[in-house]
Amino acid sequence: METAFKQFEKRINALQELDQNGESGFAREFQALRQTSFKYKAKGNTAYATKAGECPVNRAKNRFKDILPFDYSRVTLPSTDDDNSDYINANFVQGVDGEKVYIASQGPLPHTVNDFWRMLWAYKVKVVVMLCREDENGKKKCQRYWCESDEEKLNFGGIIVRT
Repeated sequence: METAFKQFEKRINALQELDQNGESGFAREFQALRQTSFKYKAKGNTAYATKAGECPVNRAKNRFKDILPFDYSRVTLPSTDDDNSDYINANFVQGVDGEKVYIASQGPLPHTVNDFWRMLWAYKVKVVVMLCREDENGKKKCQRYWCESDEEKLNFGGIIVRT
């Protein structure tokens, strides 16, 4: 486990380094993922369909119009009284054994933070790793979904969060 952590830490440090254009490895990998996604969509590959994310009622729940969860592996939320309430921009990620081990999700938007907490609760998520900052280059990238002090208590759609 320690070796895996050291390798992970080494990889993260390498991705944080800037190239001659001032671009981080994270930015380059993000662009590569985006291009790969476009390639799959351009080929009309139905195995990677994103119909749920493209549905008009769900579009506002996506931070970016071109980064949508694949239908075959998307996380579905327990339904509420709201139509299409099972949608969140998140996918299950398989581990080495093929089991659904992780959830990859966009940083919640102000109007999806309750859904984010519904997902965490429904799937009994114990650890959240945030891979972005709340704000990056003057743009909001993630709605805060955590308490900033021990005294703070937040209510996200009936789910009470405290530190």
